[in-house]
Amino acid sequence: MGQSLDSLAVTVKGRLIETEADQPATGYRLYCRSTKQGPFRIEDTNTDLTGRFEIKGLLAGNVFQMETWNPQDLDREGTRFTIDLTKAKPGDVIELGDVTVKNAKSTAK
Repeated sequence: MGQSLDSLAVTVKGRLIETEADQPATGYRLYCRSTKQGPFRIEDTNTDLTGRFEIKGLLAGNVFQMETWNPQDLDREGTRFTIDLTKAKPGDVIELGDVTVKNAKSTAK
């Protein structure tokens, strides 16, 4: 039997916080803009009512440039943050904690 996808990939969890309001960023969408290894698509990832998110299937050893988008505020440009998994191992579940949506950088240790 082969290994499951969950045991080969990294799962990242966190909570998105709106910087200006210092409140959970609810209903935001997250997507991957780029990685050091090229394009990478994540499936529909949205924050819940408390701003929490979970991204499954990320590749250990990679750096992901993420972008957030608030569908309720179409005039505002999305904000970016980095998920650094260069020290992560396949199967890890990493909790980023609170990630702000303006000039945020989160690193897995």
